[in-house]
Amino acid sequence: MSNIDYPVYDFLTASKVERPLAKALQVWLDKFAKTFVDRWKEFAPSEIVVTPLAIDSVTFEAAQAKWVEPAVGVPIDVNTGTVHGMIVASRSDLLILLMEILCETLTERPADRELTTVEGSLCQLLFEQSVATFGEAWPDKEVLPVTMAELEWQPNRSRLLPPSSEVLTTGFSFQTASSEAGPSRIEWVFDKSEMKQLLGVESTSEATVSDATKITSESISKLMVDVSASLGTTELDMSDLISLESGDIVKLSQRIQSPLILQVNDQPVFEAWPGRNGEKQCFQVESVIS
Repeated sequence: MSNIDYPVYDFLTASKVERPLAKALQVWLDKFAKTFVDRWKEFAPSEIVVTPLAIDSVTFEAAQAKWVEPAVGVPIDVNTGTVHGMIVASRSDLLILLMEILCETLTERPADRELTTVEGSLCQLLFEQSVATFGEAWPDKEVLPVTMAELEWQPNRSRLLPPSSEVLTTGFSFQTASSEAGPSRIEWVFDKSEMKQLLGVESTSEATVSDATKITSESISKLMVDVSASLGTTELDMSDLISLESGDIVKLSQRIQSPLILQVNDQPVFEAWPGRNGEKQCFQVESVIS
């Protein structure tokens, strides 16, 4: 199949984020990722890779609905009240980073639990360092003032913004070199209209977008999108679910003769076959879902 046979998938349109806004915010996020790597060395011995997450636009209520795991959040104030937002992470994601700071090795993802007093203090430090780095990463020469409030242990009940407020959701994935527990994610949420004003981005309709603001191959290469694959699904009675033990076999609806579905930002985009590349699991794309 040649390149011209592939359908065009507009990731920014699907996420309801205007191109000029996404491009301006992406520059900021990329600089944060590079700056935080150096700041991490000040309080943890391990190397870390920081990757910006995809940028999306939802209501504040929808953003909170995704925080199903027990999480920790902190309201933030950007540029002296110009932009209101929040940083949120699940406790298990935070524990991965906190254990790195404490020089404790993890071989698997930690189970969720209440944070100890020491871990709570380190969590405060981690958020403070993130907020300070975000201010330093401001694309202009001046450091942007960003402050944070007290930690919130139930961010899904926060009243920082009205439920119907449109917000930008993004964040970062953190992977340390010594941890085998996998990456951890910290999500950032901003009031969309306030962020657009701060970045000097005005609303434009698709018909009035100029050539200067159209997406380019260079800007595409900087965008991060979530790609996931599922082996299949099934339905179990609750009695069967709670009786499952190690070694039990659960049959999925997916037949082994059928390709799997690769999703991009939770949208089915490719059919692919699973395989292995060295010690890594991989997928070979067979076709594009029209």
